Amino acid sequence: MKSAAAPAKKTPIRIAVVESDPLRFVGFRALFDSESDFQLISASLPDIGTLQDIELILLGNRNGQNLFDVMASLKATRPDLRIIVTGSGMDEETILKAIASGAKGYVDEAASPTEFVQAIRIVNQGSVWAPRRVLSMFIERVSSAASPLPIARRKFWKCWLRAARTRKSDPPWELRSAP
Repeated sequence: MKSAAAPAKKTPIRIAVVESDPLRFVGFRALFDSESDFQLISASLPDIGTLQDIELILLGNRNGQNLFDVMASLKATRPDLRIIVTGSGMDEETILKAIASGAKGYVDEAASPTEFVQAIRIVNQGSVWAPRRVLSMFIERVSSAASPLPIARRKFWKCWLRAARTRKSDPPWELRSAP
């Protein structure tokens, strides 16, 4: 008699939470309590270099430092890290600059728990998470000849698919013939 196969265990996602307010970490822990594969670690900026098993960072935009300086220092010490910026009231241009500076996503602090979980899973898989309007602006700038944000065609196509919310459809002929 065959026994039922045990469900596959999800690979844990180790997430460093860098926030100036310790209560935010407690809030994130409560928010992700039902996600058994999320392992949250409270960290400060100097700790990130020593935490080698961290895959993703939730970087609060409230710690009083320049967001872009913080991201530059994080990317300098750990270029493999995936950074999701959290905050409230960031304008679209700032979110766009954060993504151009190396962030893999932005989630407003007022987002639903489902949106936070989805953003973490998408970024952990290697994609970018941002509001649709920001992705649209990103695509407009990339597709223009004088784009201030040079990116590879493959990344452009991935962003375009995400903004269009389509599945893997055929790319336009210009992209199919790209090297």
